[in-house]
Amino acid sequence: MGKLSGYFENTTEVEAGNSGRDVISLYLTAADGPHEEDGRDTDELVAALQAVIYSLDERWKRGSRKPPASIVADNTFKIRERGDHAVRLASQGTADLFGVTSATRAAGSMVRLLGDTGDLKALQERLGKLSLITAAAYEHFLRVLLDQSASVSIEWAAPGGERNSVDLSMCQLQAGCGLINETTESADRFRVKGSLILLNPARRIFRMESEDGRLYKGKLSDALRLQYSFKEVNVPALPVRAEGLIERQTVVKPRLDVKTVTDTLVEIDMHPGLDVGETLYSLKELYGGLAVSAGRETEYMAHPGISMEDYSGLAELLDQLMDSSPLKGARGVMDAADVSAVYELLAQGRPIGRLAQFDTHSLLADDDYDRSPAERAASQKTAAELMRLTAAAYSDIGQLQKRLSRMIRALEEAEAPQEPDNA
Repeated sequence: MGKLSGYFENTTEVEAGNSGRDVISLYLTAADGPHEEDGRDTDELVAALQAVIYSLDERWKRGSRKPPASIVADNTFKIRERGDHAVRLASQGTADLFGVTSATRAAGSMVRLLGDTGDLKALQERLGKLSLITAAAYEHFLRVLLDQSASVSIEWAAPGGERNSVDLSMCQLQAGCGLINETTESADRFRVKGSLILLNPARRIFRMESEDGRLYKGKLSDALRLQYSFKEVNVPALPVRAEGLIERQTVVKPRLDVKTVTDTLVEIDMHPGLDVGETLYSLKELYGGLAVSAGRETEYMAHPGISMEDYSGLAELLDQLMDSSPLKGARGVMDAADVSAVYELLAQGRPIGRLAQFDTHSLLADDDYDRSPAERAASQKTAAELMRLTAAAYSDIGQLQKRLSRMIRALEEAEAPQEPDNA
């Protein structure tokens, strides 16, 4: 002890005894020799060291970003003097009758932590007992030293006589910092269907909302950035329905409880096909409703060959199919003639559309004997028109069922498991 006495008038322990305060003496040595005397070299280091001391007070619980006022009051150190390439700190509080200040315990723990840094096994064991607040503060302190390319010598003494000292080389500092920052990395790729909200090659960013409402955002791959940087590339107005391939990189620093997730858009298809399974399910539901409506012969007048609900559902699905790529997804596995024919059969103004949209509310039930003659006349007129529309749509509904059945069969075959090739 007393190695730094050549830089100050008194040794660290003598200064502690004379002042009644905890005293810390710190000396930096750069890789190419001692630093020139410059307060900027030590001021940042003193702040980082002070943060470590605060964090070692067990009253600082996780969840608070700043140390509580009571911890600051008890553990603050002030710069007492500077020497060539060295700085001396003294605790703000003075010793009690037992020669202990409010900062003695935290300061002693700080020096022991520095001492363990010279032995990676000991440092690993100590890190397992420290709070994440301390681990993060100590990692920052080591980084400040490494940024200055300096090894460090540090002495601490309490007024009651307790003392300790540590010397750490650049290699030891690097190894300690590397241990705290030890990381695990993983990468995963997955496809997202939904809406492309933002694509900015200049800023290299994207945003995409999936069909289930999840928001994905991150950066563009180099290939996509270059692809969409050229003006001749035709990018539709956003938002646009799309399917993207996203690469997610996850970096975890367990000792710092840090998890970083970065999403990169690797591929984007702005003309994706409809999902085969989802389209198959929807078509089966709508086809079943169509068959039920067309088969209600006992209540033929009240139930035309297609309900408005089924007609609207089919029309919406066919619009989606026609807007999708003819070579991908559900549309890509169905006969193009079937898709076009159904689309035409469901067009507004065609017999099926006129039948589904016809208002049957004025029809009277068989037990409506108390209705007026005018209501009965209106009902008879509606029934006659319904019969006419039903007859006009009869052939088209048969064609619609036939085409839909073929489309469902094609989707089922596409969904069926493929037999292994024994060749």
